[in-house]
Amino acid sequence: MRRTNQLAATKLKHVSWNSDAQTVRFSQQKGDQSGERPTDARHVYANPFDISLCSVLALAVYFSCVEGEAGSVLHFGGGSQEQRFRRLLARALDELHSRRTIGSQVDCNLGAHSLRKGVATLNCSGSTAGTSIISVCLRCSWSIGGVQARYFRYEAAGDQFVGLAASGLPVNTQKFGVLPPHFQTSNEVGMEVIKLQFPRWNTGAGSEENEQSYTQLRTTVFPFLLASLVRHFPLLDRLLGPRHPLCFSFLCRLDSARREALASLLNTDAFASESV
Repeated sequence: MRRTNQLAATKLKHVSWNSDAQTVRFSQQKGDQSGERPTDARHVYANPFDISLCSVLALAVYFSCVEGEAGSVLHFGGGSQEQRFRRLLARALDELHSRRTIGSQVDCNLGAHSLRKGVATLNCSGSTAGTSIISVCLRCSWSIGGVQARYFRYEAAGDQFVGLAASGLPVNTQKFGVLPPHFQTSNEVGMEVIKLQFPRWNTGAGSEENEQSYTQLRTTVFPFLLASLVRHFPLLDRLLGPRHPLCFSFLCRLDSARREALASLLNTDAFASESV
């Protein structure tokens, strides 16, 4: 729900995990290009029922396949990530259009901002129990006016509601409160397994700030990312081709017995059948 340039400027130290949600703090905003003002955490939730909408699983695949840049403190390393995302989105839309999955009229009207517009509309109008318009505006970093901005302030509960709805979880069912895939106890899976699955993120590449950021990722975020990969591995294995980078990761190289042993450590009481 943020602008693509804000996502491109996100640093590793801005990403953490709190309770059942990944938290991200966006330092750079439209009205604060220097990033000097204190920021509030935005909550991102897993959708274990639909992997095509699960941001946590997408991040797990990203960290499994992409190497952290030496000396870089950015979450998404490399230059011009905003333009790269736009090009990849346009390519994906062209492919969907060629398959006649979407119509040409819809195709030409879609862009990077369509994601923000679509999720905001889903939050406010996708249900009779929609989220607060104020919370949506704050999440999207939209101005709500001078007087309103003084009286309507950020609260974590409002952003958590927006984050849950934005993840695609059904607002009007008990599934809305589902927990993300996670291991039953924090020490069930050792740090060694996490290092093997995310080997490119084991060192801070000579930077003290990076080392602290990498340590925070390994201890707070990566256990949940690994749990999502383990939970959805059978479906990912069917959907991804043999040349996908994820197929060369530690989890994919494990034999079926060891993967099943790892899956048995998951807390799966709240999960139902998944879809794509």
